[in-house]
Amino acid sequence: MRRWFSEVRWSRSVAALGAAVALATVALTPGCWGDGFDPRAMITSLGVVVIEPSHEEFAAKAAALDDASRRLCAGADAAPSAGDLESARAAWRAARTAWIHLEPFAFGPATVQPWRLGPSIDKWPVRVASVRDVLDAAPGFDGPLDDAAVASLGASRKGLSVVELLLFSDSDLAASASTDSDGATRALAAFDPARSPTAQRRCDYLTGLTADLNTQATALREAWARDGDDFMGAMIHAGPGQPRYMSLNAATSDLVGGLIVTVERTERDRLARPLGLVAGSDARPDSAESRFSHTGNEDVLAALDAVQRVYEGRLAGVQGVGVADWLRHRRPSLDPKIERALEDSRAAVDAIGAPIDEAVLGAPERVHAAYDAVMALRVLLDVQLAQALEASVTFSDTDGD
Repeated sequence: MRRWFSEVRWSRSVAALGAAVALATVALTPGCWGDGFDPRAMITSLGVVVIEPSHEEFAAKAAALDDASRRLCAGADAAPSAGDLESARAAWRAARTAWIHLEPFAFGPATVQPWRLGPSIDKWPVRVASVRDVLDAAPGFDGPLDDAAVASLGASRKGLSVVELLLFSDSDLAASASTDSDGATRALAAFDPARSPTAQRRCDYLTGLTADLNTQATALREAWARDGDDFMGAMIHAGPGQPRYMSLNAATSDLVGGLIVTVERTERDRLARPLGLVAGSDARPDSAESRFSHTGNEDVLAALDAVQRVYEGRLAGVQGVGVADWLRHRRPSLDPKIERALEDSRAAVDAIGAPIDEAVLGAPERVHAAYDAVMALRVLLDVQLAQALEASVTFSDTDGD
């Protein structure tokens, strides 16, 4: 399907986005549907204002990460600079955040065939032993690490989490505490040929990984785009006879389900799991996401931001039509409860005061308070929002991957 919302001229300028939103809003005049709301126009607006720009954001951040990793590894025999390492780390953080902003859309080309791009972009938990096999040129992984060789590796040996491990660990792939002033020095030494025998191979691995991420991010953007595979168009034109979405309810259910899955994954994997609640054990800091960079808190906040983007239909100062607009037609009393739950969740995460991987040992009650707040948000979405919007939410085996 190549057809897009015919009245909208695709443009990246804010002015054109505003015009597209205005066109979508026209379709929301009372009487359009039984309750005066047209979900198809909502999907169109979300595509223009949130979904496509979010995928462009990730593609741009992945390209910037690739550039930064190549600057870090530019000197074949020279020691890398601390500034280049920090630039690569900052680029990774930005790409990681942009990737999490796409979690509400994991029902699309990130997980479904024929694309299924998500596992190559990010797979957690990272398997340190699998990464060590590549760095140490273990049998089966002892060939040159050019970009093509790295791209052919399995999902457990590539993606954002492996890039994090290489950028934030030492030559033995050991993490440092967030307050360890020598941690960056040891990580920098891992890229210095004079101080680490695997420095060149580490650089080859890193640049191969970021090149593959750049490729995958571009493919994901194009899978949604009008001039690509137009998955967005498949949602907009959902209905009888359409191969991917045979009803409009199927498309809107995926959008609502994307919000629920994002919050549920955050509750379970980013908070409950490192607290030990999933395994019924003591705290497990080694199961915290982004533990090598100590940015698990930022991951939770990025997930909440992603949900808010879709719920409110707003991004980068452009206000469109979001799920909240539909809810206000169906059950207006629920909207302020969801907005408050989002605020409470964000405040609880901010109050943790230390990286989650450390706070589960030093201040577990604060992490638990954040878990409780996110769980309350999830219940509102999973039970009340889904019911109010008559969403048929299903969960696949790939949820949370």
